[in-house]
Amino acid sequence: MDISEFLGYAIPVISVFASYFCGRLQSDHQSKRDVEKERYENFYIPYIQLLYSGHIYSDIKSSDMSNEAILTELDLIMHNIQYLGKSSLSRVHLLYDSVLDMLEWNNGNEEFSSAPEKYDQEVTKFRKCVLLESSTLSKALHLSDLGAQFLSLLDEESPSMPQPPEQEPN
Repeated sequence: MDISEFLGYAIPVISVFASYFCGRLQSDHQSKRDVEKERYENFYIPYIQLLYSGHIYSDIKSSDMSNEAILTELDLIMHNIQYLGKSSLSRVHLLYDSVLDMLEWNNGNEEFSSAPEKYDQEVTKFRKCVLLESSTLSKALHLSDLGAQFLSLLDEESPSMPQPPEQEPN
């Protein structure tokens, strides 16, 4: 077998493998983008809408919200927990505990006098994580950064909050 005969067989085989590899890369990229879009549309957009509708940007402390408002936010989080990013997911248990303490305080249990301060801190940290993740996702999807305004307000309140990583693993 001479070189031209070998190349006659090798080039089509190499072309098939290269085509498969490129198609696979494109498919993986599209799948990742679809997952990011699903996360953004099913949790981050409704959560930011809830923040806007709840006047979270006003001077009202989170701990002054009604039990119904606190539970509405927690319900949205818990029913969409599968869409959370790494940093917000790592804070859910802390937020959940602070909500339970806050409910005890609101029901008149004096043993939970530190609950309002703890809840304000935890909900602010959680929201900041969500808004940072939302910002990262919106950039990756080339969409408007809906949470940017809230994020700047939270940055003014708590500038020492740690930043989550730029890219969210899936």
